Formats: sequence, structure tokens, C-alpha cells
Amino acid sequence: LDALLVTHTFGIAADIDAIKKIVGRLPVIEDCAHAFLCKLDGQYLGTQFDLAVFSFGNGKFPAMGSGGLLVVNTPTYKQAVSRAMGQLKKNPFVGELTYIVRQLAYSVIFSRIGYQIRYRFIEPYTKERGRSITKLPVATYGMATTVKQRIRREWAELVIASARQRQLAVASMNVPTTRLEWLYNPDVDSNCFTLACLTDERDQLYTFLVKRGIGAGKHFQQAQFWATAFGYEAGSCPAFERILPQILTLPCHYTLTTRDAARIEQALIDYEQISVSMARRIDSL
Repeated sequence: LDALLVTHTFGIAADIDAIKKIVGRLPVIEDCAHAFLCKLDGQYLGTQFDLAVFSFGNGKFPAMGSGGLLVVNTPTYKQAVSRAMGQLKKNPFVGELTYIVRQLAYSVIFSRIGYQIRYRFIEPYTKERGRSITKLPVATYGMATTVKQRIRREWAELVIASARQRQLAVASMNVPTTRLEWLYNPDVDSNCFTLACLTDERDQLYTFLVKRGIGAGKHFQQAQFWATAFGYEAGSCPAFERILPQILTLPCHYTLTTRDAARIEQALIDYEQISVSMARRIDSL
């Protein structure tokens, strides 16, 4: 290996102590695409090893739509990183304009009305859209000026938004249920990137929530297909293959209203009651 990439999936810290014991001098990069403002023992993820990368893409936190953050913790790499950053092309005016228009379009697509239209009329025809793989290099540009300005202006607000997301996630996790195993960072000051769980009834619960107008997600559902395209062989990682069809994510975005949160909690309660009722009927047959 030239380097090791450690991923803090759903903002949950990887086993950092164990990794430090085995890597020796091998450079380690933390993938913090899910872990912005997440901590382990009071220390931010992204500060544990040599370098760290964060994503500001759509669907991430913060969702700026483009760009990200690169953290250099080991001085040895600063010069090389600075040189590489200096070689990035500047985002042209057309690119800035395209970014703004695209973000406006996304704001409509992922609005309440847009969501309902997308899942009722479009989603059934785009189920396989995640099965597209490209191994070709893509053009890399410096961060859009619009994103730079936003992240600097909104930094303090993001800390508040992070706390709000965790509050909403905890409220949903407190709903009594025997069918969901929640996945989250236990650090009380950490952000919940999304509300994730494992369940043997993923597809049923997903359909139930979508019909209630709740944006559930089958996170990583195409992951084995992606991995196979890069050489993964079935059976190589049984744990990965076992949990893949069990992962479900629910919204806990800081823009959710109190009413939204109550709808999600009530939907989980209703699903639990329906499932228990059906199980009793089956047992009585």
C-alpha cells in the first residue's frame, strides 16, 4: 500500500486505536465525507491521522453542492499539497453560473412537492441509475467562489445546524421499536450526517415511509456492484454483504420543522404497531 484510506461512515469513528497500532509509517487519509463536526473522545474526526478530506457535495453536510475541505495534519505533506492546489484550474465564470443554476434546480427537485413528484412518477423508472461506473479521470477545478463565500459566512451557523440535526435524530431514535438497530456516533457533541439504521425489513419500511411522504434512502444499495467493477469478489467480506441489504437512512436535516419530525416519529410508531399486529396474526394461524 502507498496509503490507507479510513472512512468514518455515517459519522461513526473507525477503530482509530487499532489502526494506529498496525499502520506504522504508512500515510493515513481520513475520509470524512459523512463526518463533518463529528468527534471521538472530544477530538474532531479529521485530526487523527496525516490528512483528511471532507465533502460539501449535494446530500452531504454541509450541502454546498460542490467542493470540499482538505485538512493537512502532518507538516511533511504541506508543501506537496500546496503545490497540487496551486495547479488546479480556476472555476470559470460559466462554471460558477452553472453551479448556481444547478443548485437552484436541486432546491426545487428536493423540495416537498418535488420529492413527491420524483418518488411517485420518476423513481420507478430510475432504480438502476446508481449502477453506472466510470473509471476515467474527471476534470478538477478549484472550489467555486460561491462555495468559499458561503462556508466562511455560514460557519457559525453550521455548528448550530449540526446540533439541530443530532437533536432531530435522537428524537427519532427514542421511538420504541424492536425492528431497527440505529447507527450513530455516540459522542453527544457530534453531528448526525443522516439517521441510519439496520433492519431486515428495509424494503418494506422504505416503501411505507415513502408513501407517507418521508424521504427514506437505501444507502449504498449498489455498493457491491461498484466494488465488483473494481475487482471485488463475492464472499470476500461476508459482513459487508450481510448488512448491505439492511441499511436504511431517514432524514434528520436541520431544516425539518417540529411538525416534520413528529411525522417521522409517528410513522415509525405506526410501522412498529402494524408489524407487531401482523406477526401476531401469523403466530395465531
